[in-house]
Amino acid sequence: MNDHPLVGIWKLVSMERADAEGNMSAATVVTGLLMYTPNGWMSEAFEIQLPGSELAATHMFYSGTYVIDGSTVTHQPRIHTNPEMVGQDLPRQFETDGDRFTLIAGNPIGSARLVWERVLS
Repeated sequence: MNDHPLVGIWKLVSMERADAEGNMSAATVVTGLLMYTPNGWMSEAFEIQLPGSELAATHMFYSGTYVIDGSTVTHQPRIHTNPEMVGQDLPRQFETDGDRFTLIAGNPIGSARLVWERVLS
C-alpha cells in the first residue's frame, strides 16, 4: 500500500454537509489532520464550526485501521470520540486530484464532503 495516493498526511481544507433533502451547508474549518500509513493505520482529527451554531466548535477524533477497495476507503476505528463507533466499518467514497482528495461520508441523516490537501507523503 506504500504507493497508494492516500498514504500520507493531509490537512482539512473544507467541509460541506448535506441533510436528508440534499440541502448543503458549509462548515468553517478551524483545523484538521488525516493520516494514512503504508501499513494500514489511519487517524483523523478535526475541529469545525457548524453554520448557524452559537455553540463551541465541534471536535471529532478517531484512529484505527483502514482498507481500500476501488474508490472506497473503509475506516475501522479502534478509538473514537463517539464510543458507539468503535469497531464499526465506516465506508467513505473518495476522489483524488493531485495533492487534494475528497472524502464523501454518508449517514442516515445526510452526508459530508471533506476536502483534504497533502501535507506530507
